[in-house]
Amino acid sequence: MNDAEGDTPQGGSLLDEAFAHVVRLSSGEATRDDAERLARWRAQGPAHEAAWRDATRIWRLSRAAAVAPAGRAPARHSRRRLLAGAALAAGAAGVSVVGTRLGYWPGPREWLADHRTATGERRSVRLADGSMVELNTRTSLAVRFTGDRRHVRLIGGEAVFSTRPVPGRPFEVEAADGITTADGQAVFAIRRAGDDRVAVTGLDGTVGVWRTETARLGPGQRVRYGPDGLERPEPVDAEGIVAWRRGLLVFRDEPLARVVAELNRYRAGYIHLSDPRLLDRRVSGVFHVARPQEILDHLAGTLALQVRRLPAGIVLLS
Repeated sequence: MNDAEGDTPQGGSLLDEAFAHVVRLSSGEATRDDAERLARWRAQGPAHEAAWRDATRIWRLSRAAAVAPAGRAPARHSRRRLLAGAALAAGAAGVSVVGTRLGYWPGPREWLADHRTATGERRSVRLADGSMVELNTRTSLAVRFTGDRRHVRLIGGEAVFSTRPVPGRPFEVEAADGITTADGQAVFAIRRAGDDRVAVTGLDGTVGVWRTETARLGPGQRVRYGPDGLERPEPVDAEGIVAWRRGLLVFRDEPLARVVAELNRYRAGYIHLSDPRLLDRRVSGVFHVARPQEILDHLAGTLALQVRRLPAGIVLLS
């Protein structure tokens, strides 16, 4: 167990105490005394400082940082609210993993999207040429059609494209540093992860996938690319990969780390595996996307996991 999660004389944990400070400082009701109390708490030792860094990292990943909605004037900021915000920002400084990079809340590029889905939302969009796009949770894309080009950019997330043939105007989907092209009628899925790794899965018809070189992809095949280049196409269970279209998540002997990462896309808050020994525990099953809490309860029961629920939908599994 991490020192930052060791028991305190009061019977709680340093991480719980750190979250209490985070919640207080982000509540809008914090005072100078609260900020000074936090400073004294962090100064008690390296374990306290480590717990604070863990708490602020998880808090940021859970989308707990408030963002004023576009077009709405922010509330009047009091001196104590500004102080609280400064204290929280200072505490989170130096954290290397940020939420926008991992896609847990919209970053600047997402705000430029023509179509976006929120956490747990799925939506179908008909494009100007009659092609259809099914957007999975936390997905954003930009559409740029011209007289001789149909270009869509998958900014983040996952979508299924059902293209209609238009002579002389190929249908292109840009994702990270690659392009997927359909000249005729085709159905394919593209998923772009936060680390700019992309997976393209063929469902019907044929598409070309380019990233420094080109691969041809047919139904039941997947190709992946990323910073290391383009991999070879491989046979996959394509319908299982896009089971979310039917409201399902399908896992076949998947590591728990991947299952938790997938759940984090569909629920508000953030699930954190606090024990690294759990990362490779295997999970199989078919679950309903609309009931992520049931999935979490099932995992806790079948894998004998300890569950700690914290504010803002944060869950620690150990």
